[in-house]
Parts: sequence; structure tokens; C-alpha cells
Amino acid sequence: MRKGEIAALTPEDIRFDEGYIRIPGSFDSDETKGGEDDPVAPLPAELATLLRAWLAHREAQQKDQEEPSDCLVINTRGNPISDQTRTGQLARAACRRAGLPYEVTFHQAARHTAGAILAQRNALGIVGQVLRHKDPRTTKRYEHFSAESLVKRASVQISLGLPQDNVVPLRGRSKQK
Repeated sequence: MRKGEIAALTPEDIRFDEGYIRIPGSFDSDETKGGEDDPVAPLPAELATLLRAWLAHREAQQKDQEEPSDCLVINTRGNPISDQTRTGQLARAACRRAGLPYEVTFHQAARHTAGAILAQRNALGIVGQVLRHKDPRTTKRYEHFSAESLVKRASVQISLGLPQDNVVPLRGRSKQK
């Protein structure tokens, strides 16, 4: 999900019984970036457990407010987060609280998701569907994660005389301007 879509989520968008999250438009628009009519994201059991706990905490935070927020993600005062920048700040704070030695950005999460999908030998088109890309050219940047691509790179490194235990995937292409 994109930051603006997370900021626009409401508790009603979490469909625990059906196992998915309905993705709203972004905070400042009714339209999703992917342009889908009714986009959804899977709701893994671990995330469902965390969201149930968050909803209980959120309810306690808002119990004394005259007009509680409809937004799923609220700040410490019980008000909705204001924009996409705040969503990124919350994600960085969550990484620190989790004890991660690094911060995970939304783009890193997308890269990880793409790599995990391709590692299971799924087609690049599946990555595009999961990441909700309108244009297949956007998804093509993850092509270097495919198992076939990694095997080709490994065979090149082996042919250069590198021991097999030192074979590592090469870095992806740099961004073109």
C-alpha cells in the first residue's frame, strides 16, 4: 500500500472475516494510484492480530473525544495523521521501536515483496498485480530479482572462477533520469 492510502484507511476498510484490506483512495483523493476500481490487499494473520490490538488501543485513545476520527491511523492525541510525510515518520519510528538496525522505507518494502514473489518463481506480471502497477514497464525494474536472472548471474560469476559459496547476486541497475 502507498502512504496516502494508509493515511486514508478507516477501520471499516479492514475486512477481518474476508481476509483482506479494502484500499481507499489517497488521503487527498478518492482515486488510487494504481487506478483500480476496488483494490484490495491481503490481510495475513499476523497483521490481523496487530490490527485488532491497534483498534483496541485506538478506541481507548479516542474515548473522551467529542468527534472521534474515522481514520484508522491516528496520532497520540487521537487525531488523524495529517499527510503522507507523517505516515513515513510513523513507519521509521516503528522500525526503531522494533529494534531494527535500519529503517525500512515503503519502496524497500515493495522491493522485498517483489523479490519474495519472484524467488518463488512467479512471473513478473504477478509482481505488477500485487504492487498494483498500471504500466508493466514500472514492474520491469524488479526483473533483476527473478530466479532465472540470479541463476544467469551466478553462472557468469562461476565461469569467472569464483567459488560457489562466494556467488552473490549483482546489484540492480541504477535509476535512469
